[in-house]
Amino acid sequence: MKIKRPGALAGGFLLFAALLFGLSACGSRGSDGRAYLALDWTYTPKSVYFPMLPPVISAGTYYQHPAGTYYGEYTAWNWDFYSFWYTLTINEGTYGFGSWPGEDGDDRLYLIYLTGRGPELYCYELSYRALEGLEAPGPGVPEGESSPPPGSEADRQPTLRSDPRSPEPGRYDLDNPEEFRREYCGPGWSLILEGRRYPLRKDLER
Repeated sequence: MKIKRPGALAGGFLLFAALLFGLSACGSRGSDGRAYLALDWTYTPKSVYFPMLPPVISAGTYYQHPAGTYYGEYTAWNWDFYSFWYTLTINEGTYGFGSWPGEDGDDRLYLIYLTGRGPELYCYELSYRALEGLEAPGPGVPEGESSPPPGSEADRQPTLRSDPRSPEPGRYDLDNPEEFRREYCGPGWSLILEGRRYPLRKDLER
């Protein structure tokens, strides 16, 4: 009977421990996914202002956008004024194991639909890297925006200039804004959009 020497046993144990450590050690981290934001509308807003987007915004076009919480505002076709904060998040890359690198985070598309009833936020997950100007499916026509409203513009303008505009004291009831908060949830993410609606004074025609 052949007896294994202690040195051979120790060497085998060290080799096994090194292999186990190599497999359990964190590998390199994959790249974070990117966030993109688009604005869209059925009836052309009277004004829009999104400081993180280009000076001229094309409806339905996605622009790369940093993650975080940012300000936006618009005057809807019915002259209601909305100011709000929206939050965009990203899918972070994962860590790999040993010598295997981690996976890249998927890109994420966000769409803010500017309706006469306030902004609506949509999110789309992508399993591939997005490109500038990417066109992605929108939400369709939101409920309540499916028929031409009185005084709306006949043609849907494809682009709008982003300019700040404060609600006029003589036109809006600034002392009684309507607060709103909307939370959107999906697999692995939760979004919050909150702000104020300033309706026209009831004694003014739209």
